[in-house]
Amino acid sequence: MKHQQNHTGRNKATSTTKPASGRNGARSNVNDSFDKYTDIAIIFNPNSTGNSKLNAQQLAAKLNGTPASDLVRIVATDGPGRAEQIAYDIAMDTDKPLIISSSGDGGYNEVVNGVLNAQRQRSRDHRPHAPVCGLLPSGNANDHYRNLHRQPIEDQILSGQHRVIDMLSIEGRRDGIHWQRYAHSYIGVGLTPQIGRELNKVKLNRFREAWIVVRTLRRLRGSRLMVRGRQRSYDSLIFSNIGSMSKILTISDSSELSDGKFEIIAFPTRSRWYLLSQLVRASTVGLQTTRQASHYTFSTVSRTHVQLDGEIFRLDAGSEVRITLEAKLLRCII
Repeated sequence: MKHQQNHTGRNKATSTTKPASGRNGARSNVNDSFDKYTDIAIIFNPNSTGNSKLNAQQLAAKLNGTPASDLVRIVATDGPGRAEQIAYDIAMDTDKPLIISSSGDGGYNEVVNGVLNAQRQRSRDHRPHAPVCGLLPSGNANDHYRNLHRQPIEDQILSGQHRVIDMLSIEGRRDGIHWQRYAHSYIGVGLTPQIGRELNKVKLNRFREAWIVVRTLRRLRGSRLMVRGRQRSYDSLIFSNIGSMSKILTISDSSELSDGKFEIIAFPTRSRWYLLSQLVRASTVGLQTTRQASHYTFSTVSRTHVQLDGEIFRLDAGSEVRITLEAKLLRCII
């Protein structure tokens, strides 16, 4: 079967630290007394409107003078989608890398997919592998960080602590080619990607974000999907691995990141007042999850946008879509 590449070209990472030997700048003069990781790479986007670079530099400064300091390097991306390729290359090159994304949910999605693609490839090659992902919140919503963070990341690095969480996986067709990708927090159809496309166009503040949501609600058209042999229309359909989104929306009070199931939150197409009332409820008392599952399938009727964390993709019309929960797949520190 012909598959679509999930990462971009093979250009190498560029580093803001002094050059180091080895492919992709992997460290050769490592501190043998620190055996938690073989490489610590902090990836940031130099074109970010947030504090991506500053947060990366601050973490590196906190680790300076510690047993991990010789392993730390700061790596700048050099184009859209490049964080995924950089993470893939690093994860392929060393056995126990810690790859930290200084970004929002979308940038972290790229890094996670790069690492998991490398993890899968190294498993096929029978090469032992234990990569760990990390996140410095440098975006707008930072949903994943807010749901998981409990302890300073530098403490977790030095102790070697990490947790293992479930991941969402989606398969479908894009441009006539089979496509698969992971999501760390949620997959959304309908309202979620439509708002996401608008939010990605501008630099946000609270007023502008609220106005975009209201404007999108006025223009919203339901997404038509084939579910269990029947055509249905949804204003929003969310498959979630976390309990809250967009800072104020509580979508589930039963969500767990390692219970082997995801939450399904469905808003069938009704009046705009109904949808608005549900959003208000989510921002106050929270929604009641209607269903949990480990897999879900549907087919698109027309070309349909889907949002994975902060990243937006368009599925083909007539694409059979399968969403699954891959249990305990990602090692991470947040």
